[in-house]
Amino acid sequence: MNSKKVFPEKLAKSSLKKIIEFLKNKKIITTEHRVLVGLTSVSKKEIKDLNKKYRSKNEVTDILSFSYNFNNEKLEGDLILCWEIIKKNAQEDGIESEQELIRNLIHGCLHLTDREHSDEMFELQDEFLRLN
Repeated sequence: MNSKKVFPEKLAKSSLKKIIEFLKNKKIITTEHRVLVGLTSVSKKEIKDLNKKYRSKNEVTDILSFSYNFNNEKLEGDLILCWEIIKKNAQEDGIESEQELIRNLIHGCLHLTDREHSDEMFELQDEFLRLN
């Protein structure tokens, strides 16, 4: 089996740990926060169905973030990734798939902390990527 076709779960989990530490260092979350982030990789059809159902967008996407609880005590949510789309986007941007995965993970985690697309969000995302 070609390893490039298999979702790199170990990389995703280790990257999530680094992202949580980064969010703590930036004081977006505290060391007291209980953090529970689910991570799931789905097919293009599944992510398209979820995107249509929850965002009314009838198209595939690379990541969906579902925040269940973000407050002074908890950060809880799910990140749903489409590895096929992440690999396609990486190829189009001329970068490694694993680098694109990490970009998606920080992006999704920032959404879990109630951040919407903004200069601040993209600056935080870029800062994390420069450090990692």
